[in-house]
Formats: sequence, structure tokens, C-alpha cells
Amino acid sequence: MEWIVKASCSLCDEEEEFEVSGNRPPYSVGDLIDSCGCGGKMMVDEILEV
Repeated sequence: MEWIVKASCSLCDEEEEFEVSGNRPPYSVGDLIDSCGCGGKMMVDEILEV
């Protein structure tokens, strides 16, 4: 299965979207998955199955 993960920064309005392969969703909504350039953390907002 393919998943589209949408994430946004907890401090600024930076958004990120990427595709991940796997049998189940790779993250849960609300997971902190990456660091943003402003010093905030990228938080998962939405997970879509492709």
C-alpha cells in the first residue's frame, strides 16, 4: 500500500507532504516526525491511503 502523509510545523506555517510504502499507516495523526528550520517540529495532520 502507498500512504500520503501531510505534516505541518508546530510553530510556523511550513507544510510537508510525502509518500510512504507499507502494509499499515507509518505514523499516527499528531506524531512529531521531523524538525523544521524555524526550530519547531513537524506534526502529522493527515494520512491518506493511495
